[in-house]
Amino acid sequence: MDNIRKVMDLRDVKKRDRSLLFAMLQSHLHEQAELAGHPQPVTQDIYFPDFKNYSGDDVTHAACILEHESEIAGFILRRYQPASDLDIPNLGAARVLSLAEVFLKRGHRGEGVSRFILEQMFEEAVRKRIPMTWTSLQADTESIRHYDRFCRWAIKHKGCSLQRLELTDSDGVPRFRYVLSLH
Repeated sequence: MDNIRKVMDLRDVKKRDRSLLFAMLQSHLHEQAELAGHPQPVTQDIYFPDFKNYSGDDVTHAACILEHESEIAGFILRRYQPASDLDIPNLGAARVLSLAEVFLKRGHRGEGVSRFILEQMFEEAVRKRIPMTWTSLQADTESIRHYDRFCRWAIKHKGCSLQRLELTDSDGVPRFRYVLSLH
């Protein structure tokens, strides 16, 4: 993991990155639609609510570009949102750090890069003393294995508690919501 950290950079999106961010987001959304059993024509853009907030200067929404060995490897979209916006039992927090989307290009998967992202976001949540949450398609077994491994690490080494909730999105697609909270 230390070798990965030496060649990783997670930086805020700049104006010059916005079209690239949109293109990567579309690639990610098409991949997710395929996994969910609802493939979309690649020539058709898939709507993403609030994208303009992530590509602008909104302080509650942030987009970060992930660079690995000076090559753009993916992105994350994160936001701070009121906990009341989410249906999470016994949360006991006023707001959460929500990872709206995490995407790695295929050539950068399986190298520990997504673990790096999760650790960076988790450290941010710890600094702010708020829970961290994200969702995953239940059909995305590769991501689920990775997320479960990360959560076991956070529980064992950071003393967190985990809720993994089953939910269904507005299109009827089953997902898991992960919630890591500090004790």
